[in-house]
Amino acid sequence: MVTLVKTFDVTHLVKVSKKSGVKFNVLMCWCIGRAAKDIKEFYLLPERLWVGDGTSGMQGKLFQFDRLAINVIVENRKGWFKITLPISFQFHHVQMDGGHAARFLAKLEKEIKQI
Repeated sequence: MVTLVKTFDVTHLVKVSKKSGVKFNVLMCWCIGRAAKDIKEFYLLPERLWVGDGTSGMQGKLFQFDRLAINVIVENRKGWFKITLPISFQFHHVQMDGGHAARFLAKLEKEIKQI
């Protein structure tokens, strides 16, 4: 498993939440969905995948993937002028590469700022 952690500035999202009356976690889930919709690796998750050919010292194993994990740490960090939120994104390297995951986190940051 690979985990990427990034801290986001969610000040604007908190303001939108308070102004619109929509809960913060609902807006955050909406942003995650919007960021994921353009990345094809989110649509290509195999249910079962045979990994390994025995030549690299790794015997073949059958892996089952049923989800990606996006963990949002519940505690916001309030500073003088901004509110930040650390988010960890966990995936198996067989499902997607680090570049795809980094692209997802960049899109998520863009969605949070543009909401």
